[in-house]
Amino acid sequence: MAMTNKLNIDIIYTSDSELILPLQNELKSEVNIFAGGISCLVHSSDYYDVIYFIAKHNENIIGSATVLVYNEACEIYKLFVSKEFRCRSVGSFLVSNIVNYMRSIGKKEMKVEAINESIDFWKKTCCNYNIDQDLSCMKNIIFTL
Repeated sequence: MAMTNKLNIDIIYTSDSELILPLQNELKSEVNIFAGGISCLVHSSDYYDVIYFIAKHNENIIGSATVLVYNEACEIYKLFVSKEFRCRSVGSFLVSNIVNYMRSIGKKEMKVEAINESIDFWKKTCCNYNIDQDLSCMKNIIFTL
């Protein structure tokens, strides 16, 4: 268990999409807010391995990231934090855990496609990592792991 902004957070890595269904329902209620953005957290693929990184606080699921894993790279395909836990470093904590895990299994690169509503988050998060691009015009971000 780790502390982030005075929250005790556990991170779970799993391929079981059932665990993120509570967040999926919350996302569906906000889908109009994220016009053109994510509308579903669950992803299945015949071409990539899918890993869900799940943030839990007091046994409640408060955030998740859907990560596609392939060859020497991966992609944070979807990242979502429950509304009441936003701006409390949960998303950054998820990204940090994803980066550390992907490095530990030998991945060299991580891609993120930022939606307009998340660009400020990614600009702050990118400051902690080796990013070779102009952050003022980002949509596709490549992290060197």
